Amino acid sequence: MKILCKNIIALLLSVMFVSSFSSCQKEEEMERMILTGVCWEGVLPLKEYYGQENYFSRFFFYEENGFKYGYEEFYYKGEYQRTYEFEWYWLDDAYSVVALNYGGRWQSDIACIDITKTTSNYIYGYYFMDIADYWNYKDGHLSQRSDLYFELKHVGSSRHQE
Repeated sequence: MKILCKNIIALLLSVMFVSSFSSCQKEEEMERMILTGVCWEGVLPLKEYYGQENYFSRFFFYEENGFKYGYEEFYYKGEYQRTYEFEWYWLDDAYSVVALNYGGRWQSDIACIDITKTTSNYIYGYYFMDIADYWNYKDGHLSQRSDLYFELKHVGSSRHQE
């Protein structure tokens, strides 16, 4: 009887382990499908631009053969200005923080998006121009981040070709 109980417990633990592993895989797949292959548009909370209502960005995320890359198109007063290229990757296992390596767009090479909520039409979160600012927030050294809040809306737009 003891052997039967041990076998049942081992079987239940195995089923729990396998189901948790497969649900993580489904979560990763879902996040990848939400983020890649579509256009996300919104105003970033960048202090360097005056009159934030006058500009917006469009993000395009791609993944091919394990290589993750993307483009940010910058618009001012509705007119296309320029495109910034970046490589992207998930910063955490929860698939909630996207690191964007611009290769020196500003003083920092890497910016990040801390995603708090996604729907089929919106991404809500916080945009950090420097990944060090994100880690300062996570470590408790930066107490407020409300001025970093943004929303990106899913729009049916194709990339601007230069």
